[in-house]
Amino acid sequence: MTRRRAINDGLPHRVYERLGKRIWRWYYQPPVGPRITLFECMASDVSRAEGRRRARLAFNERFGTLPESHPDILTFKDLGDRYFTWQSSLADSDEGKKADSTIEENTQEFRRLCSVFGAVIPDDITPADWYTYQDGRRAKGHGPKSNKEIALASAILEYGRARGLVETNSARGIKRVRTVPLTRRVTLAEIDAVLEVARTVGPGATIQALAARAALLCLRRPPEILSLTTSQLTDDGVRFRAAKRKAGEIERWTTIEWSPLLRATIDETRSIKRRVDISGLVFATLYGSQYTRSGWGAGWSDLMARCAKEIAGFERFTLQDCRPGGVTTKRERGDTDVLDATMHRDQRMVDTIYDRRRARSAKPAA
Repeated sequence: MTRRRAINDGLPHRVYERLGKRIWRWYYQPPVGPRITLFECMASDVSRAEGRRRARLAFNERFGTLPESHPDILTFKDLGDRYFTWQSSLADSDEGKKADSTIEENTQEFRRLCSVFGAVIPDDITPADWYTYQDGRRAKGHGPKSNKEIALASAILEYGRARGLVETNSARGIKRVRTVPLTRRVTLAEIDAVLEVARTVGPGATIQALAARAALLCLRRPPEILSLTTSQLTDDGVRFRAAKRKAGEIERWTTIEWSPLLRATIDETRSIKRRVDISGLVFATLYGSQYTRSGWGAGWSDLMARCAKEIAGFERFTLQDCRPGGVTTKRERGDTDVLDATMHRDQRMVDTIYDRRRARSAKPAA
């Protein structure tokens, strides 16, 4: 019995390649008997990936088995599993490590990708396959989400390419689905109305509504609010670290100064008794843990449904919508510290994504 390959090269068990200066040859070496040539060509006729693809096809046609039945075949799912294992092994200080919230979202995206490409050999996936996948997601109303899913696929394939596991990254350069900028503006009055309903529902819903108010007051992303700890509450205000930063950027912090409403929001949240109080999180669940994406979504969806029944003309919103609401309020008030509050360096991002003023005014030129 032959030993398992030390490096998975994407070829079936006992299939090998010989890349000479003039002739490239792929062959199968049975346990007994001479080798069987599966495909050969001049070195300049096809790419290595295409040669491997034809050799696998010849192997399947000759022996009537599928690639995934062989232990040496690396599928897209296998490669993705290695990618996530690698991500989890990176130190928190590593610039290449993704945030926990991003990994959680990527895990859901990976499941959807695997429902289509899971058993496929990465080098067999073509750009046309990604466009077909994109069209399918768009037909179901998830075109913008397919942008993130294909971006994740590109990251997985690039990880494999850098380690010699795949030849090409077929997901790179795929044209994105155009997205329509969000226009929903959440106001403090809306959140206060939700909070009144939440208090009648229970402590769990109240924590979520208070988190939404804090997100608007502090202009924060959901991960920055849900990971807020008591150690970040200082005499000067609430100190936040940027949840997103580009590779090579230094760690950035900002302090949102106390206001009577912000102080009352934090105090009420901390006064809610948890069933298990074992963490220093401000907006912890009733069991003292940090909200997961699915856990938050389930509770928030129930609260929004309740508000839709009890508040006339209510329009649902998400925790992510609260940050633009805070930016818009500050812009209307004429505040000049919006960039400091959001920790954005690009004014264009604030103008196009977060500023959702519908009516504006300006002074005449003279």
